[in-house]
Amino acid sequence: MYIGNGEIVHFTGGANSDTSLAAKQRAAITRERLDVILNIANAHATPLEVVNYATEESVGDRKTIVSRALSRVGEKGYNVVTR
Repeated sequence: MYIGNGEIVHFTGGANSDTSLAAKQRAAITRERLDVILNIANAHATPLEVVNYATEESVGDRKTIVSRALSRVGEKGYNVVTR
């Protein structure tokens, strides 16, 4: 998620070829510079996709959304049942 000032909050799982359950459980939510992610994606020929999931009315205002994303930075593991 783009949070402004050239930064994103994203889930590290799924960006590489290791899609195993163990890899997902090691993954984490991180805050990084967008240019760093774009350089990594370009180096590995990994396509990036911009998706508009919802409108402001359905998920809240930008400040609330960014605050919620930042509060999850550092969380580790992915559970398809609870996430």
